[in-house]
Amino acid sequence: MEQIDAFFGRVFDYLRDNPKYGLLVAMALAALYLLGLILNWKWTLLPGSSSDCTQMWIEIFGEKAVRFGKGVIAVLLLVCLLYIYIKL
Repeated sequence: MEQIDAFFGRVFDYLRDNPKYGLLVAMALAALYLLGLILNWKWTLLPGSSSDCTQMWIEIFGEKAVRFGKGVIAVLLLVCLLYIYIKL
């Protein structure tokens, strides 16, 4: 367990020292999430915690509308990350 902690500690230190690479990692994760929403991967709509209201939104608006809304948020996140990446 200590080896895993040490490894991720080094990774996060490197990303903190080189923010452009950290932004690329964040963009890759956001793009993966957006791809999951587009391809209807089930893990994209699983509630993340007790404060996540995904199931409530699905009951109110339906799965397609929630997937679309989360997709819009993912695209906005990608645009913001790209803007920050370009400005650094």
